Amino acid sequence: LHPRAVLEGFSRGGLYAVNFAATHPGKTAALYLDAPVLSIHSWPGRKSGNPGNRPLWEQALKSYGLTEETVDTFMGDPIDRLEPIAKAGIPILSVCGDADKVVPLVENTAVLEQRYKALGGKIEVILKPGIDHHPHSLKDPKPIVDFLLKNAYAK
Repeated sequence: LHPRAVLEGFSRGGLYAVNFAATHPGKTAALYLDAPVLSIHSWPGRKSGNPGNRPLWEQALKSYGLTEETVDTFMGDPIDRLEPIAKAGIPILSVCGDADKVVPLVENTAVLEQRYKALGGKIEVILKPGIDHHPHSLKDPKPIVDFLLKNAYAK
C-alpha cells in the first residue's frame, strides 16, 4: 500500500477522515468527502427524534470523551483542526446536496470551504442542486475519479 492514503469520508465518515488527516497529515494524500459531518454539533443523531439513533449518539459522545453537558462547549471538531491539513497541502473534494437536511451544508461543508480557503488550502466543492443527503456521489462520477487519480500518488 502507498504510505499516503486518499481518505473518503461519507456522512459521519467525514469526522473520521478529517480527524485522521489532521492527526496524520504526512500519511494523507487527499480527502474526498461526500455530504460530510464535520462537527459533532451538527451530528445527525443528536438532532434526530429517532430513538434508534440514541445509542449511536452516546457512542459518538464517548468517542470524543464528551457528555451531554460538555458537548456544547467542545472545540475539537474536525472543522476546528484544519490548519495541519492546509499546511500539508492536502487537497479536498467535497460533494454535497444543497438541500441536505440531515447534514446541513451551511453547518458543515460551507464552513469547511470558507475556513480551508482562509488557511490557503485547496478545496473544490461540487453542489448537487435540490438534493438532500442521499443519494451520495454523482450520477457521473468522473470528476471524483479524476480527483482521486490526480491526487492518489502526489508528493
